[in-house]
Amino acid sequence: MTDDGHHGRHTLRAVAVIAVVAVVVILVVVVATSRRRPPHPLPSPRPPAPSASPIVRTTTDPGSSVRLSVRIVAEQGWIRLHSTVIAIPPGREYRIVVRTTGGTEVTAGAWIGSNTHTLEGVTVDGTAAVPAAEVASVAVTDADGRRYATVSFT
Repeated sequence: MTDDGHHGRHTLRAVAVIAVVAVVVILVVVVATSRRRPPHPLPSPRPPAPSASPIVRTTTDPGSSVRLSVRIVAEQGWIRLHSTVIAIPPGREYRIVVRTTGGTEVTAGAWIGSNTHTLEGVTVDGTAAVPAAEVASVAVTDADGRRYATVSFT
C-alpha cells in the first residue's frame, strides 16, 4: 500500500523546485540579453601625441645656497615639472612657482621642508596649465613669497 498524501507532498515539492529553477533561468536570460549596448561601436582612443624633449635648467643661488634643478615637459597647452631642491632650510612651507611671460604666477607644487631635505634634497613633481612657450621662469619660494632660487626659461 502507498500513502497518497506522502506521494502528493513529494510531487508538489518537485514541482516547486522545477518552478524556482525555471524562474532563475528566465531571470538570467533576461538580465544577460537586456544589457544596454551602445547604438554604434565606441571609437578607439587616439594614441598620445609624442612629447617634446624635456627642457632642463639648474642653478645654485649665491645668496641662499639653494640648488634648484627643473625639468619641463611640454604637453598640449600645459607642462609637467620635475624639480629637485637641495639645501632648503627646514620647517617652512615651500612652493614651486611658474612665472609666465605675461607675469602670472602659478604654483605647481608645495611641501614642508625638513632636515633631510636640507641635506639630501627633495623632489617635487607638478603640473601647470601654462603652455611651455609661455614659461619665463620657475622658482622655489616660501609661503611668504621669498625666492630661494630661480631658473630662467627665456
